[in-house]
Amino acid sequence: MKKLFLILLVLATLPAPAADKQITLSPAAACALSMAGKQFTVGLWARDGICDGECLMHTSILTELLRPYVRLRIIPELLTARELDELDALLIPGGYMDEARDLLTREEMLAMESFVQSGGLYMGTCMGGYLAAQTIHGVCLAPGVQALRYSGRSWEKIRLSGVATDWVEDTFVNRALRLGADPAPRLKYVNGPVFAVSSPSVEVTGTFIGSSELKGKTASVRLRNGKGRVFLMSPHPELSPAGQTLFLNALVHELLASD
Repeated sequence: MKKLFLILLVLATLPAPAADKQITLSPAAACALSMAGKQFTVGLWARDGICDGECLMHTSILTELLRPYVRLRIIPELLTARELDELDALLIPGGYMDEARDLLTREEMLAMESFVQSGGLYMGTCMGGYLAAQTIHGVCLAPGVQALRYSGRSWEKIRLSGVATDWVEDTFVNRALRLGADPAPRLKYVNGPVFAVSSPSVEVTGTFIGSSELKGKTASVRLRNGKGRVFLMSPHPELSPAGQTLFLNALVHELLASD
């Protein structure tokens, strides 16, 4: 708990880094979010011993940039149905999958499943991708996707595809942000999953295109689960400027999406 308290203290006092200050909402994005007629509530899971502190700080800073249209709520402990019912989106950042598998209860997995199927948005990066695309206590949050374990640390280029191309072309979502996403962003990879897709309803939104053994493998996916959505990414978008823009594009798009 002491470690978690220090992380939360930093989140409350740390200014955005220089790279993040370039990423701001334009009037078009503010208008689109305000026309939704509500303030979105985004929960960030910050359970001590599972979620990585650096990833938590970056993800929190990025989400804070969407104020006042998005309100960030830190969830430091159990993922209860009552807590999730108050959210529009749940962010699960990088961390330690073995510890997560050991500590997560069946009740928590069922609560997340109910949250998504009732219309919630689940966004997971690295560990968050593993957690959703594996069956834990009989629950899989991303049906039609399997997270395969890989290991390594490198910078990897990702070719965007599917709906993600909207974030780099001259579309409304791209114009909504002053910086468009790089069509092939270079993102930090740290032991993230490779996604094996077995259902045509799953949309591949990113593919590794570097020279490593990851080349050609699926880096990110998007799918529906019941009334909700699941967006998963293997590398860490929050750890580089290009990735930060990609993360914000994805979050704004999914909050406003109607498909």
